[in-house]
Amino acid sequence: MDRKKAICEYLRQNHIGKENATHSKELEKLFMLDGRNLRRKISALRQAGFPICSDETGYHYAANQTEIK
Repeated sequence: MDRKKAICEYLRQNHIGKENATHSKELEKLFMLDGRNLRRKISALRQAGFPICSDETGYHYAANQTEIK
């Protein structure tokens, strides 16, 4: 599995909803990426239609439509 798919699956299984967000530093360490490459992979996932959200609390898989907006 490539890293992009692995990141998506990890967020979907472990970080659904804003209250379960994870910081980028954790993802960078877990997937051995620097911040720039992590952001590129997250952006590509979003463009592919995956509901990955981010804010000051970190990254998370959207729990509902409201979080996407």
